[in-house]
Amino acid sequence: MSTRPEAEAWLDRLLSTMQPALDPEDYVYAVISAASRGLSVPFCRVREAEGDTVILSRAQAEGNGLDCKFLCRRITLLVHSSLEAVGLLAVVSAELAQHGTSANCVSGYFHDHLFVPATQGDRALAVLQALQRRVSGSSTPRGASISNLLENVVIREMTLGDYDAVRGLLASVPGVTLRSADSREGTQLYLERNAGLSFVALLGRIVGCVMCGHDGRRGYLQHLAVEADLRSRGIGGALAERSLAALERLGIEKTHIDVLADNIEAQQFWVNRGWRRRSDLLRYSLNRSSDPNA
Repeated sequence: MSTRPEAEAWLDRLLSTMQPALDPEDYVYAVISAASRGLSVPFCRVREAEGDTVILSRAQAEGNGLDCKFLCRRITLLVHSSLEAVGLLAVVSAELAQHGTSANCVSGYFHDHLFVPATQGDRALAVLQALQRRVSGSSTPRGASISNLLENVVIREMTLGDYDAVRGLLASVPGVTLRSADSREGTQLYLERNAGLSFVALLGRIVGCVMCGHDGRRGYLQHLAVEADLRSRGIGGALAERSLAALERLGIEKTHIDVLADNIEAQQFWVNRGWRRRSDLLRYSLNRSSDPNA
């Protein structure tokens, strides 16, 4: 009988116990032909129409005379992650991306493996260790689940009295662009026109917000933000759901959101929740104001 622990699926527990470990050996990517498939077992092989991509140690590649394409280091997340767990690699990749490090991910049954540029291996390990410390040492009680945290979060409709706290939160979040339209006066008009659609999340203070409006046919989410130490706890998803439910009560069942092209973390957040990136549309804007930041 196996004594291995069951795979973990809760995102907060995965992040707080992921235990990133850096392999001291250099790895490479290489492409081999069908005739070379007798190569001794590499770390990973992906069969593609153009040829087989293999990931293997640099020594093994050079010993077989292969053309090395990408010199990298392997970081293994030692936590036994479930293959059905949602969000672990999205959060990890986004965290590394914010520090300028690419990550090529390979998942086995027990662990996830990240292949990062060889020159950035030590830095990538430090980034992930800091992420684990931040999650495990956040204001969430140790061992608490997402549902337990959300039981303590109060979500209510946003009012103009929340403006200063919301503005400060938005200003602290990378990837959020604030413009002249986000002034107190502009926000007041927005909330009045779209009453009952924007919300804030409170844990003794405002820790999250979402603004929402509509044109009578489609809904539009804007400025969804959560304090950095409380992300990946379900607060952002709960805020978005409140706005979507409010739109649905108005008979609006399709909603859009604009995400900056370089905000990888936000893109992954929405994709993980079933949102589809549109490839059939381009957005054009016309500013008839003299203010370039309107």
